[in-house]
Amino acid sequence: MAMFPSGTQPHLAALQSLLVAGHRPIQMRPGSLVRWGLAFALLAGSTDPLLRLPALQGQPALQAALAMLWLGAGIGLTAWLDWRAVQAAATQADETLPFVQVQISKVWMLLLTAGVLYTGSTFFFGGAYQVYMVWLALVGLGLFLHGLFSQELVEWAGAAVFLMALLVLMSGLPLAWHRPLVVSTSGIAMPLLGWLLHRSASPLPNLRRSMTCMVSAMGLLAASVLPAMAAVQWSQSLALPPDIPVYSQKALLQLGDDPARWPRYVALHVAAGTPVELKLDIDGGVLRSAPGGARLRYTFTQDMDVLLIDGKPSHHIRLDGQDWQDAAGWLRITELDFTPDLTQPGGLAVHSRARIELGGMPR
Repeated sequence: MAMFPSGTQPHLAALQSLLVAGHRPIQMRPGSLVRWGLAFALLAGSTDPLLRLPALQGQPALQAALAMLWLGAGIGLTAWLDWRAVQAAATQADETLPFVQVQISKVWMLLLTAGVLYTGSTFFFGGAYQVYMVWLALVGLGLFLHGLFSQELVEWAGAAVFLMALLVLMSGLPLAWHRPLVVSTSGIAMPLLGWLLHRSASPLPNLRRSMTCMVSAMGLLAASVLPAMAAVQWSQSLALPPDIPVYSQKALLQLGDDPARWPRYVALHVAAGTPVELKLDIDGGVLRSAPGGARLRYTFTQDMDVLLIDGKPSHHIRLDGQDWQDAAGWLRITELDFTPDLTQPGGLAVHSRARIELGGMPR
């Protein structure tokens, strides 16, 4: 025997819809996701080339100021356009913006402001390797907070983007993958999320709605990762020719002392056990290098090829049996320690220990 008469079921469903609407009183408009997504993609794709202009090199203060000004202007303009569009839509529907939506918008702008300030701080305190993923995590967190009071799909999508950014940082994925991930997530996944919101206007039962949101979030992750992978693979195929000749140092010098007579692309083979002299110059407000600097001798522990382009090292390397690795993020100092020695009569001695690993983007 049913607890409620069959005639009351539609009324109960209507009451449940009202309760859900009370818990989620605002709506993420698809147009907002398109505007913010395209703005983030444009900023992610243009900021780094802007900061690499020759006139800005060696001037961290100017680079930081320009980066914060560029990002702040882009975000401020997008926020103004989005706010006007949201207000116009509310006015057309003869509605007022809910109080919760206004407060969530403040949190959203606070998160983006934190991203701008973090970007500027990396020019002085380091951490630039994490910039793209920090931005992606902030955007994911903002979407998740918005989704807590709006559509459940936005909540799932925000959590997926946030976790993806953290996993990328934890996995040590090479830096050259970071910007394509941000561009594809912003320029493809966020507009796609807006389209899904536009399509899913009809209410669904709780379990079915959650399953649909989870599947949709997985699809959004695929829309973020797969285009980024394709872009990286495409850039790799255009960057270097497949048949680069390999020379030892002795064989290369037999071609002549003039690099103009060498092939444009040359792989300089360095065998394991080859000695290398490292000249170290340290300068700053605390230390000043002695005349001639410090000369340290080390030995390579494994075979590798160093790519020369027009006779100059290009910072691309290829370990034995592997593909070429890009300069972006392939050299990492995983351990760094300094131990002072006060027993030396000639002055203060410092014992420094560092562990250098190679791990970058395959090319």
